[in-house]
Amino acid sequence: VKAVVTAIKGGKPNKVQLWEGGPYWADRNIGGENPWDYGLYFWWGDTVGHRPSGMTFDFSFSRSVPTINKSIANLQSEGWIVSQDGTYVLTPSHDAAHVKWSGGWRMPTYQELCDLCYSKCDWTWTTMNGVNGWLVSGTDDYASNSIFLPCSGLGTLSKNPELRYRTDAMSLREIEALQSKILDNVRRYVKPGGTLQYSTCTLNPAENALQTERFTERHPEFRPVSFEQNLPDLLKKESAGSGRLQILPDTFPGDGFFIARFQKADAAGRETEEIQ
Repeated sequence: VKAVVTAIKGGKPNKVQLWEGGPYWADRNIGGENPWDYGLYFWWGDTVGHRPSGMTFDFSFSRSVPTINKSIANLQSEGWIVSQDGTYVLTPSHDAAHVKWSGGWRMPTYQELCDLCYSKCDWTWTTMNGVNGWLVSGTDDYASNSIFLPCSGLGTLSKNPELRYRTDAMSLREIEALQSKILDNVRRYVKPGGTLQYSTCTLNPAENALQTERFTERHPEFRPVSFEQNLPDLLKKESAGSGRLQILPDTFPGDGFFIARFQKADAAGRETEEIQ
């Protein structure tokens, strides 16, 4: 999880500004010692953090996550968020960046993430210290400033064919195990009759079709549900009608993606009609 700092103040990671008037971004993930470390995983409002290790993952929803399905009014009244400059931010005691790094560090806002991803920066696929990921660089006067976001990125093979030589079986198995853990956890928070959507940016069948098949075997209350009606004509195909879609870079002008949608049976065990 990357973080931003609201002012030039002391903090453990290095501060990187990527555009004029923008926030300062950390040069590493929370919990990472280096820019190429994946760091810790957090639920929203969590300040403890959880880390994958080999084929295991210590992230657990064994107790109810207190910020799940809460309205903005409830989150404010319970002290999780505050209004700031026209948006909402986590309070310092519930902000992982502030708790872990202190100083002026905080988690980014939705708009800051949108600026980072879509309008203010250039993204280049690269490798740092043997780890695949994206180098996110500023533009114009900030072109020499950058942060690194580790990512497997197998969906970008058409533009980065060298990835096939940089990826090993063990790292892929670790990703598959992590995805399985995440699916098993988030399914607990799908209401009866609700839907769960799973998406990856990879072509690896073990992370895609096989992952979803194993999920429904473990949790038979979830069934694939069509989302063909939500797709543009160019992407409508038989597999989307069956609840999953593999997008290949040689058949669609873009990178490789996989999408699957599931519906949870209602309290009586029946599948319900999805509300669009």
